[in-house]
Amino acid sequence: MSSSSRDVITALYTAFAAQDLPGILALLHPEVEWVFHVANPPAGPGGVRRGHVGATEFFQEVGMAEEIHEFVIDLMAVDGEEVAVRGHERVTHRGTGKSWGCPWVHWWTVRDGLVVKYEGFIDSAKVEAAYTP
Repeated sequence: MSSSSRDVITALYTAFAAQDLPGILALLHPEVEWVFHVANPPAGPGGVRRGHVGATEFFQEVGMAEEIHEFVIDLMAVDGEEVAVRGHERVTHRGTGKSWGCPWVHWWTVRDGLVVKYEGFIDSAKVEAAYTP
């Protein structure tokens, strides 16, 4: 029996919380498209990445640059293979010491029990301000 889209994304956020990169990658298709929308890269780990290598780079960049104090899911909506998640976070940039708090939206596409596409949306002006010395 294959996992539902909700089950896959719930397991993914559990792996995020545990900082379990192998667990995260196990839920991603090897050719996953990973898109994080920010207005002015490199102010934040924005851009398009592909595959496990791209997703790993994203998490490494976030881990080096950001100390996450709070990362909360407020709502999850599922329609077949599409999953929308709304949440909020409180984060401090390790290099500048500046913090931000804001809502975010993650849009996931799940096929055959694996994430094939991720799109992340955030208040990039707040992120850019924190990333700017």
